[in-house]
Amino acid sequence: MGRHILCLHCLHRPYGNYDASEPAFTACLRHAKNGSRLSRRTPIPLFTFILSGPDKLAGIQGNGNLTMNQRLETVRNSGGLSLNSVLTKPNLWLVLFVVLLALLAGLRWVLPIGPMYWDTYLYVDAAHRIANGQIPNVDFFPPVGPLGYYLYALMERMFPAGQPLLLAQWSCLMITAPTMALILTDVTPRSRSLAFALLTPFAFFAALPFNSLSVFPYPGVDGFGIYNRHGAQLLYVLAATVLFVKDKTRMTAILSVLTLALFLIKITAFISGGLILAFAVACGMIAVPVVLSTALIFLLVLGLIQLASGLTLTYVTEIFLLANSNSNTLLPNLLTAMSENFSTIVAGGVTVLFLLIGDWREWSKALRAFGSSYSFQRFGSIFDRDWFWLGILLCAGLFFETQNTGSQAFLLIWPGLLMAWNRYGQRPVRSRMVLLVLIATCCFPTAIGVLQKAGRTVATALRSLPVEGTNLSTLGLVSTKPMFMDRADIMQNYYAEQVEADEHLARLGQIPSFLLYSEPGFQVMWLQMNDQAIDAIRAYEAENNVHFNTIFTTDFTNIIPALMNRDAPKYVAIGAVAGRTQFEMDARTRKSVEATDLILDTLCPRTPGLIQSFDIYRQALANHRKIRLTPCFDAYIREAAQGTTDIQLDIRR
Repeated sequence: MGRHILCLHCLHRPYGNYDASEPAFTACLRHAKNGSRLSRRTPIPLFTFILSGPDKLAGIQGNGNLTMNQRLETVRNSGGLSLNSVLTKPNLWLVLFVVLLALLAGLRWVLPIGPMYWDTYLYVDAAHRIANGQIPNVDFFPPVGPLGYYLYALMERMFPAGQPLLLAQWSCLMITAPTMALILTDVTPRSRSLAFALLTPFAFFAALPFNSLSVFPYPGVDGFGIYNRHGAQLLYVLAATVLFVKDKTRMTAILSVLTLALFLIKITAFISGGLILAFAVACGMIAVPVVLSTALIFLLVLGLIQLASGLTLTYVTEIFLLANSNSNTLLPNLLTAMSENFSTIVAGGVTVLFLLIGDWREWSKALRAFGSSYSFQRFGSIFDRDWFWLGILLCAGLFFETQNTGSQAFLLIWPGLLMAWNRYGQRPVRSRMVLLVLIATCCFPTAIGVLQKAGRTVATALRSLPVEGTNLSTLGLVSTKPMFMDRADIMQNYYAEQVEADEHLARLGQIPSFLLYSEPGFQVMWLQMNDQAIDAIRAYEAENNVHFNTIFTTDFTNIIPALMNRDAPKYVAIGAVAGRTQFEMDARTRKSVEATDLILDTLCPRTPGLIQSFDIYRQALANHRKIRLTPCFDAYIREAAQGTTDIQLDIRR
């Protein structure tokens, strides 16, 4: 007779009476022959109990059949929406996470300014241009793909008072959160603990605006490498999809979105993702209909974008141009990436070796089986090995990092480590403990490093002073230590008095400090300089009865048009680095620069990059008159923009 309310085989009520004191694992009359076996309690070693999720213990206590585990999960979820059942739904936690960040995004957070924070201003510049009708890669040329700037522009519209870096950091969630929700929907019925294990690192790294690598000893938010962090998070979701999603429809939807996002955010992330997808196809983990559907959707969307804006072909052309200009840096960048992420690469390599040793016999059998009888399934079994997957993910991550300055490095290997842990479930406890230590060695340095940076930044924020400015809007939502605030004032005056000396040093290819762009004092000074330049421009316009419709700065980033709500010239590069993202003017760029009403050249301090950038545009300034606008800016005013007056204004601060 059955001994409990539900049979764990067919989920039907058992016939006859039952004893509530008997164990829960039972069967109905139809499956009574299995009843005694199902009710036995198999001893479970302590570490196995700790390291196994509760949803795997059903299989351990029974016959190890995962189908039994799935049915037990169905029984647990069939009793209504209790508080406990609600709080154990991964998708609910994902929704709460997104809602929390949305609430935080609308607040005016003041963050301690960090190294190379001015990368954040590229998003502000691009969003302003998009709002004025310009199209990335068609009307202006960003250093990476266009999608990230559209996402930021949307975030800026939804949260106009938000902190720019947080808006940029969290903008990628518009892509990754829905795709992660589909992953969790697919994974949760099979293993709730696995779903939470995928969600936790995703939420952790998506929320915090920090890179895994530190470039300056003092804490502060990382305003650089934002699109690299986006690429790392997209690759994480991609790896989780190919390794854990089983439903073909969901997989097609997720891969279609992710491939488009990777392509339109950063091409090196797309190439790394292509390596992962190609290997997944070789393993037989992506069905042919899914591959064809994803490719068709990918090409169809890009074709529609091309028809609507012409963006696709110009973007591809720029990719080849940038690849050609940076081809000589691949090997040095590869060595740099290996040295910067040495601990993760070594730990990952040791883990690969450990998994290979444990799998050697089974892999040899797979090779012999394929040699005796060819089939696609046997071919896939050769490659679908834990160690092989982890090695591919490491290679994809290393290639992605060769083109990055700041990222959440090797985040994409975490799903591979999780898959290895799940597949290692039948191994001896000692082997599982060794694997656990290796996984911790791969993951903990990155996670603890980011967490430590976040903690130090929060502590610094309590003792920091906000940057003051009359024109900075939300760009002024930053702070720094009093000593860096003082240094910003002192160095601005010093650079203004030493323009010729700095010019000479820059002509020799040197900057005043090797870590100049990472220094908080420089980033604060740069903001204050631009704030003062806006005051000077408005004073000049009032004094001379003119209005500058288009304004351009030959510096790395151009924030003044956005802050003054003026137009920026078309066909120029943002995030301009001569020889890397900025090249000689073509005819339309020259015509656009010649028609610009006001062009600013930064003087404090003069650097090789500023000189090279200005030299590119110098030929278009024949019809512009030079004045010293502020001690730190030369202004080139288009003759036709000066009206009837010819008064020069020299504002010194």
